[in-house]
Amino acid sequence: MAYVNTYTKAEQRALATEKVARVKQQIRRDATEIFSHPETFANYLDFLARFHYYDAHNTVLIYGQKPEAEYLASFKVWQQFNAEYWNDPNRPVFTTSQKDKGLALLSPYILKKTIQAAAPADRKSVSYYDFHVVFAFDKEQTNNIPMPFLPWQLSKSADDCRALFHAFMESKYFDILFEAGGRKGNYAYTPPANPDSKGLLVLNPADSENYYKLCSYVLNIYVAEFLRSRLKSNSEDEFNKTHECVKYVLASYFDLPRDKDGFFFIRLWGNNNPDRILGILNRIQRLSHTLIEALEEELVFQKSITATNDVYDDDDIFDVDDIYGFNQL
Repeated sequence: MAYVNTYTKAEQRALATEKVARVKQQIRRDATEIFSHPETFANYLDFLARFHYYDAHNTVLIYGQKPEAEYLASFKVWQQFNAEYWNDPNRPVFTTSQKDKGLALLSPYILKKTIQAAAPADRKSVSYYDFHVVFAFDKEQTNNIPMPFLPWQLSKSADDCRALFHAFMESKYFDILFEAGGRKGNYAYTPPANPDSKGLLVLNPADSENYYKLCSYVLNIYVAEFLRSRLKSNSEDEFNKTHECVKYVLASYFDLPRDKDGFFFIRLWGNNNPDRILGILNRIQRLSHTLIEALEEELVFQKSITATNDVYDDDDIFDVDDIYGFNQL
């Protein structure tokens, strides 16, 4: 039997507004829960690494509904993927048990409102944003439809690790030098002397072929210098906490070593205040997304070089007597 809508337009608008309000309240509850325990927070950051292209509010909303989600798309998009992959437009997109279990998201849309005035010439139309609730489905909910693409993850192969390291080497924030002395530990870093100069990262020549280890060293400095260029008005404590979070998200995205036990500070940081917590999560999401996008762009180039065998000569790059400057991202 076909569905018949018996609501007036005013009733439909009221129901839609109520639904959005409920979803926003759920986001505030989920955000507070994320900050309730260090392990929960670390799990959320791993989730954020997969969904960094969503805004913080929707990321929190998706995590609260399905923390194991991999990739979301609307029914129409999955329908298109299904038809293209299986070459069968009549094949069911979802299994029977999953077809009615879409995940709620907030989607913005533009509204136009006319401001009335006595004289017709004084009337004007203004536009503003509002939200409505839409639904998407995770890959796991579909009828065995493959994802259209996979996020770039480090396979730990020599080629992938090498490409990521060379992407880091294109940093505008510091130069890299391989030198036997002058270090305490795995690496030594000298920050830029002024805003117009670059820092110097000194690495151990013995690690020059272990690209996976090198990437984990360089990531820490790369994120720190990026944040220094963006968070100039933040306190040192706020900077350090943000650095730990963004570094963790990138390490999760590229499957580099990370520590789930380092977020003991989150309860005091969030202060059990949903607005403050969402502000923090929004900052982490925006910064992580910007860095991932920049590295992805450079990685595409580095991987294309490897594919055409037009690779750097390590004897040229890892000359311990020279300091190399590299192009900006």
